[in-house]
Amino acid sequence: MTPSEYAARRGVREILHFTTDKGVMGSLRKQALLSRAQLQDDPDLAFILLEVWPVKAPQWVDFISLSVERINLDLWQRAVRNLPDRWWAVMAFTPAILDHDGVWFSTTNNIYPAAMRGQGTASLASLFADEVAGRYGYPHTRDGKDDSQPTDRAAEVLYPTSLGLEHLTGIYVGTADHRRIVCAWCSAFGLDVPPVTVSTEIFA
Repeated sequence: MTPSEYAARRGVREILHFTTDKGVMGSLRKQALLSRAQLQDDPDLAFILLEVWPVKAPQWVDFISLSVERINLDLWQRAVRNLPDRWWAVMAFTPAILDHDGVWFSTTNNIYPAAMRGQGTASLASLFADEVAGRYGYPHTRDGKDDSQPTDRAAEVLYPTSLGLEHLTGIYVGTADHRRIVCAWCSAFGLDVPPVTVSTEIFA
C-alpha cells in the first residue's frame, strides 16, 4: 500500500500549508511552493521570505512543512502574533504528493525532541498511532479525532525543495477581499484561477 492509498483509506482529502499573502503571491509567480532554502537563493522571491522565527533545524531548511487535514493551529497562531501586519492563506494539495520521492513524515512538530520521523507508508501510519508524544513529551491520544486527522495536530509532512502547483487543489483565505486579491494575482500572472474559498474554519 502506498502512502496515498493509506491516506485515502483514512479519508484524508487535503495536505495543507499555511503561508502569508506574500507566500501565496510568490508561489503563484513561480508556480511552485518553495522551501526556505530555495526562497533565500531565488533573486525573484527572496523579498517574500519573512522570518517568522529563526531556523532551529538547519538540516531541514530545504524541506516544506505541510499538515494533514488541519493546519498546526499553535504554530499558525504564533506566526500571526509575530507578523501581525500580514494576512494569511492555506494552500491545499492532493494527497498524491505523499507518494513523491524524498517525502518524510514526522509524528509531531519536527523540531520537538519527541518527533519520530521516517519515510514510506509505515511512517505515515505512525502519525495516526493510538498515542503520540508531542511537545515536552506530552501524550496525545486519538480521543475525539476523525480518522483523517493525525493523533498530534503538530504532525508534519516534510516535502523536499519544491512542490509544483500542478498538485494544488485550492487556496483558503479568510475574507472575500483576500479572495479577490488571489484571483487578481492569478490573472496578472496569466494563470487559471484555482478554487479560492473563503473559510474561517480552516484557521480554527
